[in-house]
Amino acid sequence: ATRIQAAYRGHVARKDLANDAGATTDAAAAATPETSEDVAATKIQAMHRGNAVRKDLAKDAAAADTATEATEAAVGTSEDAAAAKIQAVYRGNAARKDVAKDAATANIVTAE
Repeated sequence: ATRIQAAYRGHVARKDLANDAGATTDAAAAATPETSEDVAATKIQAMHRGNAVRKDLAKDAAAADTATEATEAAVGTSEDAAAAKIQAVYRGNAARKDVAKDAATANIVTAE
């Protein structure tokens, strides 16, 4: 008899629980009816938020591009300066070599 009573009480408890859950869902649905105006307002808000996010992303991308261009310009300037320094060192060495060669030629000519 105890076993039958336990099974019946479980059955009644599950039935009450299902009815309570259904009532809560019905109450929530009754509290927030979906009208066409609500749906339209939600759609407009979503479109506005999406446009705002895309606008912010475009602004961030433009700022990043400006920063990248400034960095590239600075690097380009330093690369140009480095190239000029290398060329100056090379030309200096070549000029000293020519002077030494001319001096050696002059010594040979004067020695004769």
